[in-house]
Amino acid sequence: MNIYLLQLIGKWFSLLFMSIASMFGTFDLSKEIINVNNYDKDKSSMIVSSVVEYDTIIKYNEDRPLNSKRTLVNGENGIIYQNKNGTKIKTLKEKVDEVIEIGTGKYGEYTGTLTLYGPDCATCDGIGAVACAVDGKTYNLKTDGVNFNDSEYGEVRILAAPLEEFPCGTVVEINNSDMTKTYGIVLDTGGALVNAYQNGNILFDLAHLTETDLPHGTNKNTKFSVRRWGW
Repeated sequence: MNIYLLQLIGKWFSLLFMSIASMFGTFDLSKEIINVNNYDKDKSSMIVSSVVEYDTIIKYNEDRPLNSKRTLVNGENGIIYQNKNGTKIKTLKEKVDEVIEIGTGKYGEYTGTLTLYGPDCATCDGIGAVACAVDGKTYNLKTDGVNFNDSEYGEVRILAAPLEEFPCGTVVEINNSDMTKTYGIVLDTGGALVNAYQNGNILFDLAHLTETDLPHGTNKNTKFSVRRWGW
């Protein structure tokens, strides 16, 4: 039988099947129908879908601790229609390149002491204002609370630290045996913290609303892992 006649019959049966399926609601015909023209003389060219693998892009950031690594964008492969010669006919799904960020800043792993404080501490002014400005405004522990909503890390606890080593906006992961893993942001400082640092010791203060009935005491074996250096 002539190959053109076979193709005509095949198309007729396909249209009949799609019409019946549409009447009975068996198939969703709202999906895109892709028409592909076949220009081979013998009509034998195969049209196939092919995977387009995504590329990996590396970005370096000096605001991240040295050798830290995180994925900014997850890669996704694309899909195209192409003929047997490898010529693209239609893009079904665009690829999404993966983006990896690698830190080039100062190394950010420390072991030191975690203490707790409130705006009513013995050496505090009682007002509650922290040392670091937030978007040019004063942040207050009493009126704004001890949690801070960071644009990148979400809700984190407020920390006091020696600003010489940990500039305002530094985000730190805190780990010790007295508490679950906690993320904090440096927004405050204090004389005891500065003195400890100048004597070769690392001391952080975790902010609370008041020093009355603090939940736990000092932990001298706390690991501090910097996740972001400053704003």
